[in-house]
Amino acid sequence: MKSNSEILDRQPPCNLEAERGVLGSILLVPPVCDDVALILRPEDFYNDANRTLYAQMRAMHDEGRQIDTTLLTERLKNAGQYESIGGAVYLAEVLQSVPTAANATYYAEIVKSKSTLRSLIHTSTEILRDAYDESVDPREMLSQAEQKIFGILDSRNAGAVSSIYDIMQEAMSRIDARMKDGGSMTGIDTGFVDFDKMTGGLHKSELVILAARPSMGKTALALNIAEHVALKTGVATLFVSLEMSSIELADRMVCALAEVNSQRLRNNQISKDERSKLAETMAELSQASLFVD
Repeated sequence: MKSNSEILDRQPPCNLEAERGVLGSILLVPPVCDDVALILRPEDFYNDANRTLYAQMRAMHDEGRQIDTTLLTERLKNAGQYESIGGAVYLAEVLQSVPTAANATYYAEIVKSKSTLRSLIHTSTEILRDAYDESVDPREMLSQAEQKIFGILDSRNAGAVSSIYDIMQEAMSRIDARMKDGGSMTGIDTGFVDFDKMTGGLHKSELVILAARPSMGKTALALNIAEHVALKTGVATLFVSLEMSSIELADRMVCALAEVNSQRLRNNQISKDERSKLAETMAELSQASLFVD
């Protein structure tokens, strides 16, 4: 196993050819900056000169200015950055780095992935450093570490933008699919007929919140829906609980399906018939695509 110092002393992940490929593509066909801008930020570039060039190109693009070598050179000179990026020699190298701009977004995805890895390395190094500080509560440190790791993903997804054309295409496809079903419910059946009539069932990407005061049956209803979806529709289902253990949830599901009083089971007062019903129900439930956390 390599030591920590050997790992941390290595060059961070980067792909300078892909970085130049992005810049060269924009200089060849400036409109590709529209697509690249949705993927990359200036700080995603590892090389300082490439980062400077992309930042200036993005600024020109955002200002509605034409992007070409002459205008970019003038802008860099006015900003005092022309010599620092390597001057005419490096600009020529960038311009000749790609024969076509067709692969601009592929280059951009490579640059983005390398940037994400570098962010992960930087964050992990901070976590490693903090872990040696024994004055911090371990649980608090763990929470902070989790926030830092998820923060990388949040920052990467913050700029997701879709054109209204793409959205309308997706919406039309969903309407067509619903029309082909002949007016039948298009969502996942929950097992509660009236509820399904009101909502059309459960649909992808929707967040449905079940709200009520304590001890009003929220968990029971959620379990009913979960077991129905897993057993009757065959759709894989994940049930997450913050207050009940998996074995307690299992007892509630089995008793509900077998129609056996859970309190009597808890007090070991069930009959032989009820025991048989429980066994049959457990055998059926054990085959369902149901997962519990």
